[in-house]
Amino acid sequence: MANRNYQRGVRWERDLVKLCKKCGCAATRSAGSHGLWDVVAVADYQSNAKALNKHFEWLSTDQPKHPWF
Repeated sequence: MANRNYQRGVRWERDLVKLCKKCGCAATRSAGSHGLWDVVAVADYQSNAKALNKHFEWLSTDQPKHPWF
């Protein structure tokens, strides 16, 4: 059986993918991957990126943290 930290990480990644998809982004989780990214999400419209940004604490304004996001 996997350890608790691993299980918590997997659950967090799955929840993140669900949230991204709910906001209109294309998202996937690379299970078992040892690559650079565990979760990849792409917003095809700026409105989708802004909808996703609202769920994270790093933003104090309506502006994206980075211009490309």
